[in-house]
Amino acid sequence: MMIIKHLQKSYPGQPPTLQEVNLNLPDTGFLLLLGESGSGKTTF
Repeated sequence: MMIIKHLQKSYPGQPPTLQEVNLNLPDTGFLLLLGESGSGKTTF
């Protein structure tokens, strides 16, 4: 299992891209990340 707690990312002069991301991912399966353009998918 992969556990991610309190993940944050921001770029200078920009509002935070990711704030307080918490995930528990199982050992097997698929993850699909959806969101609007500019929502931080690539940064994540």
